[in-house]
Amino acid sequence: MYRLDLRRLILLLTIAATLLTLLNSFHASYRTLYRQLIAQTLEANRAYAAKLAHSTDNFLKAAQQQLAYSATLLPELFDRPEQLDAEVARLKGQTGTFNGVFIVRTDGRVLATAPNSLGLAGSVLKTQEMLAALRARQPRISAPYAGVRGYLLVFLSQPISTRDGRYLGYVGGAIHLGKHDGSLQALLGNHYYQDGSQLYVVDANRHLLHHQDPSQIGEIVNGNPAVEAVLRGEEGSRQLLDSQRTDMLAGYAPVASTGWGVVAQRPSTATLAALDDLMLEILFDVLLFFVPLLVAIWWLSKLIARPLQQLAITARHWEFSSAQEQIRHVHSWYFEAEQLKLAMLNGLALLHGKLGRLNQENITDP
Repeated sequence: MYRLDLRRLILLLTIAATLLTLLNSFHASYRTLYRQLIAQTLEANRAYAAKLAHSTDNFLKAAQQQLAYSATLLPELFDRPEQLDAEVARLKGQTGTFNGVFIVRTDGRVLATAPNSLGLAGSVLKTQEMLAALRARQPRISAPYAGVRGYLLVFLSQPISTRDGRYLGYVGGAIHLGKHDGSLQALLGNHYYQDGSQLYVVDANRHLLHHQDPSQIGEIVNGNPAVEAVLRGEEGSRQLLDSQRTDMLAGYAPVASTGWGVVAQRPSTATLAALDDLMLEILFDVLLFFVPLLVAIWWLSKLIARPLQQLAITARHWEFSSAQEQIRHVHSWYFEAEQLKLAMLNGLALLHGKLGRLNQENITDP
């Protein structure tokens, strides 16, 4: 019956233990890198969304401050049409924040506009959001709405009052959303990623205000956990399925002054694409260590098994006179082999002694 020799047993046991350790380490490395990449992407998207939300908030506050400063100058200019025209032209051209600037009287009549191509000077307002600003009599940022030319926009207004508190009307500015020449669009930037990453802004009613695909602006986003969280005023990150059932790593942050939400998300597959390359690098580094280790195991198993193998071969042929000499030449370099060698030599000595006595008795016995 076939039996494995000691050398093969040592090789099999050692290689199996080494391979299991290698596989376990490889799996642990994969899981660690997987979690690290996911966590890093989630945090990067959260930080990016928070940065853009903060920038958007500051942008709108700065726009409101421009209107507020102009409102302090306008009470003295209400009966000077040319200076009103100059002021709205200054507001529109100074920073490029507004796509349109208006000065409106308490009866809803537009006193001055920039640019002149809007053709609203002298007309009475009919736009509900602009009329709502007239009634509010306080600084206001409107909810996004479609303008007369079909553009999605937000309207900022600042009341104009005399020193004695008499309300004269307001100065307001329109900012186009999702339009390529809009100042807010320029702030958020165009994010045409090839890996499916997305950046979008939603208002309090879940309407898309900014998206890299202009055709989606104005659409309602439903069933997105990140949108639901950011509209509750939360800032954070999470892994989710978007409307296309794509696994996404999303970061989100609210815009404090408007109740809008900024969401930055990236497909999990894009994040984990680098993981395969990292694991191949790890595998290559491990093999550089594993191959020499296998050679060392092979050599050590041979070194350990050799004395016992030589003793086992000699034990088959004890009847030969050379057996004792062969055993003496075995290099028993560790304790167990040395003890077996001594036991075999003692056994041979006893055997040869008994055989000698039997032979003597055979000769001398009458």
